[in-house]
Amino acid sequence: MGCEGGLRGLDRCNEGRAETREHEGHDFARLLTSIVNPLVKKRTFVLAAAAAGVAAAACAAIWAAKPYLQPSPPPLEGEILGTAVEISYPAPGKAEEFSVKEGSRIALGETVAVLLVPEAEERLLAEKKAEPVAVNPGEPAGVNGPSGAESLPAEDAGRTKPETDAPAGFVRVELRSPMNGEVMKVFAKAGDAVPSGFPVASIVDTTSLWARFLVPEELAGGIRLGTTVLVRIPAVGGGQHPFRVTRTEPKEASGGGKLLLMDAKPLTTVPGMHPGMTALLSSRR
Repeated sequence: MGCEGGLRGLDRCNEGRAETREHEGHDFARLLTSIVNPLVKKRTFVLAAAAAGVAAAACAAIWAAKPYLQPSPPPLEGEILGTAVEISYPAPGKAEEFSVKEGSRIALGETVAVLLVPEAEERLLAEKKAEPVAVNPGEPAGVNGPSGAESLPAEDAGRTKPETDAPAGFVRVELRSPMNGEVMKVFAKAGDAVPSGFPVASIVDTTSLWARFLVPEELAGGIRLGTTVLVRIPAVGGGQHPFRVTRTEPKEASGGGKLLLMDAKPLTTVPGMHPGMTALLSSRR
């Protein structure tokens, strides 16, 4: 664009050029806005869609995890039971020696203790054809031992020793184990007077231990014979142990309602587990 001569003409020329540049700037700004606005709107839409997707995924994850977020019920408490015998003799005497201690393994026929029994008492037994007594084989035993009584063969549970070096007026009597097992409790020590029928030791068959639980009816769903459950024994430490359900029996609760009596045997050996210990039923597989 040409400009007139002189200062006045130069001013008008500069003003025209400025107006031209201003118009061109406006045109460029409109062009830039027309390009950027769709991109901004598109980015905003994408971000909004992504946020909505994340929120939906989070809601779905929380819903799926809802059962696991609920507080789990406390484990059911039960007890370890087992087949046990208490070894005693039906005549009074004095404990002369013990061949076992608590926790030791013992074999069928192995000597548990030796008693000094007065000859007069032994003669009375011979006249009555009495036999040594082992208390409660086959019944559940707690820490204080079982109840009930059953006679065992003399050759298994007690035998008069043939030695002649016993103190005058006494005979030695060996009390022997009627089964393979573990000595759970020793009730006397050498030198103690042992009354007639008083148990000197209890022996448990560690291969026959089981856990017993009383399960509320509302928690017993799915428990049936053969079900594998997980049991923890706090007294022996360690984690959970697999047990298999071997018995179920409906019971009436004392305060109303129904219970399921459940017995379960360990699928693996649990070292140190004895009758009378607490068992906690955590879950079932």
